Amino acid sequence: MPRRSTCHDAPIQQFEKPDAPLVLLSTEVGGEGLDMQFASALINYDLPWNPMVVEQRIGRIDRIGQEERQILVLNVLQEGTIDERINDRLYVRLNLFRDSIGDLEAVVGPVLDKMQRALTSHHLSPEQQEAVIREAELAIAAEQQERERLEEHASVFAAYGDYLLNQIRAKHDQEQWVTSEEIEYYVREYFHNQAPACQFKGRDPQERIYDLQLDLETHVEFERFLGLNNLLGQTAICSASSRRIRFDHRVFAKAASGVELVSQSHPLVRFVSDQVRQKQLATCVPVAVQVNVEDAGDIAAGTYLFNLQRWTVTGLRQIERLRYDVASLTGEQLDETRAEALVEHASRMGEEWPDWEDAVPPEPALEALDALDDLASNAFIVYEARCTSENNDRARVQLTSLERYEKRRTTVLAGLSDKYDREGKRNLKAATDGQLAKLRERCAIQRTKVRQKAAIQAEYTRLCFGLIRVR
Repeated sequence: MPRRSTCHDAPIQQFEKPDAPLVLLSTEVGGEGLDMQFASALINYDLPWNPMVVEQRIGRIDRIGQEERQILVLNVLQEGTIDERINDRLYVRLNLFRDSIGDLEAVVGPVLDKMQRALTSHHLSPEQQEAVIREAELAIAAEQQERERLEEHASVFAAYGDYLLNQIRAKHDQEQWVTSEEIEYYVREYFHNQAPACQFKGRDPQERIYDLQLDLETHVEFERFLGLNNLLGQTAICSASSRRIRFDHRVFAKAASGVELVSQSHPLVRFVSDQVRQKQLATCVPVAVQVNVEDAGDIAAGTYLFNLQRWTVTGLRQIERLRYDVASLTGEQLDETRAEALVEHASRMGEEWPDWEDAVPPEPALEALDALDDLASNAFIVYEARCTSENNDRARVQLTSLERYEKRRTTVLAGLSDKYDREGKRNLKAATDGQLAKLRERCAIQRTKVRQKAAIQAEYTRLCFGLIRVR
């Protein structure tokens, strides 16, 4: 369908003539919907903060019918301005000019709109401006990494589609997951006792939203932990300024603007867990608690023995779950769902049972508790074998998928390289050969990572054991 004539056509037609002036000045109106493939250079005097706008401008001259082998794009920037910092952060570091961002538009658009509103408010200090730009950079970089991961493993997701859905349903039905409340308590309790100089300011405690600022010593330790575990760039908490966070066990939940979600897999939680292990802060001691029968769900009144283990399996993915075992003094064992419910009720609403030895002989109780721990340990051996089998299957599928991906991409890039060679386009051939070399390097690294994680590491830890009286 031919494009309708507009009032802009006359200047463009005049510009296209051989004896026309060499430069056409245009406002933002000329940035889209016009065909100027007869031109071969674009000068952005006012570089937009949104790369998609620049992409639209380039599309006016980089069109079918363009006869030049290369088009020239120049960006005019004033030194020491916000424009220069945005160019450095978004265009240079993230290579947004070298990488098509069409697939990122739904994410990049809102991120940059938010950044632009903040930067044009005229209320931010230079440090705050830098923080806003940094936040936008982290958001876009994360989305780029996710897009690359999805592209490389698309066939894996297709092959495992039904398997993943079934696993998710099974996890929701059977596995035990930590709650948002437990994550909040775990992190805040650590900082309260081990790093009291760090500041937690409650903004909305009911929603578990806080402003967190690390003290200098913890900041250095945290940054070192991020570097050693390849987690740099996955959180903005490592900055010296205060960061608003929300504790939420839902890993894929969406956080409000300006709020960082802290789930069980967040670097901050992993840092706390690492510190607890290094400093040997966690100790397993027997406990005795009592809880009212109305607070124990459908559990009958009586005395129960309980044992709690944490199971950790690390391979191509890390799995961590809790194993609950509860039995009455007569030896009747509760199913795992009811066992979890009783232990959780007791941990939240129970109170100390100081005179438990008057009701329960200590020696038989300890023997029964050790038997519960042995039962859980034997169940872990079966669980480890199942995880090993699943991990091996996953490794085989990922290696096959990676091989197919590399072969497909190599064929495409090698074909382009040959085409450019025949056409004498040396620069394009060199660039394509560089892409091919990076592809092979990236795939080799990924294959090594998969093979290294094909052998799983598994361990179980006894977290707590003791007596619960339902009265």
